[in-house]
Amino acid sequence: EATTVPVPTSADLSLTKTVDNATPLVGSQVTFSLQLNNAGPQATDGVAVTDLLPSGYTYVSYTATAGDYNPATGLWTVGNMAIAATHTLQITAIVNATGNYTNNAEVTASSQPDPDSAPNNGVTTEDDYAEATTVPVPTSADLSLT
Repeated sequence: EATTVPVPTSADLSLTKTVDNATPLVGSQVTFSLQLNNAGPQATDGVAVTDLLPSGYTYVSYTATAGDYNPATGLWTVGNMAIAATHTLQITAIVNATGNYTNNAEVTASSQPDPDSAPNNGVTTEDDYAEATTVPVPTSADLSLT
């Protein structure tokens, strides 16, 4: 008699986020880089990440190695991810004079379960969540007249 042991499918997705300038001048541009990785053991599809810019930034543009980014909703529709695939989203924004300067992102959808995190649950300690913060420097002019 033969027995089989089913192996559960999964795709371990993780995010990392960086910013090119952690202490930008107010009014200058910064670029956030978000890297999405699939450590396997299976490929997955239907992958989406939410990275909505907070109030401290005004959206300028994006580039992505896969899928499309909607700046109004923050939704990066990645689609399919092969085993060991990595995709990158770069968002360029202007630094506002006031607002929230912590930009966070989370995997919000995947067709496969993730063994160490759950999509779209808001848990900041899981590896499918990443954030980057800037500390803007006010622009000033020191003018004097004699």
